[in-house]
Amino acid sequence: MSKENVEVVQRAMAAYSTGEPLEDIFHPEIEIWESPELPGEFVGKGYANLAQGRRSLRDLFEEWSIEVEDFFDLGERVLVFVLFRAKGKSSGVPTEGQLAYLVTLRDGRIIEWCLFGDRAKGLEAAGLAE
Repeated sequence: MSKENVEVVQRAMAAYSTGEPLEDIFHPEIEIWESPELPGEFVGKGYANLAQGRRSLRDLFEEWSIEVEDFFDLGERVLVFVLFRAKGKSSGVPTEGQLAYLVTLRDGRIIEWCLFGDRAKGLEAAGLAE
């Protein structure tokens, strides 16, 4: 099942970035957690909160993109390293960061979506810290 989980997460990353519907990829009881060091720190549950997280990005940034750099297949979980690039909406200042998502799947859908502002924290949360 883990190869399929990576494919689901690949689809999710693309859909989240482009604004495509998320309901067929994410479980209705999706839990979202973003690390406190990120702007717009967010915690929530369900589709409405997932959509709010995406709207928050549009509110903070004039433009933004997520470039996937690596996937780590952990069975029911997938660790994803991404390069996040954005331009501040009010400041116009460009920014970029190397982030990590730790994603948990249940029955082929994403049930937990955790974002870390530091890849080392993502590795630690996945139990892979050195």
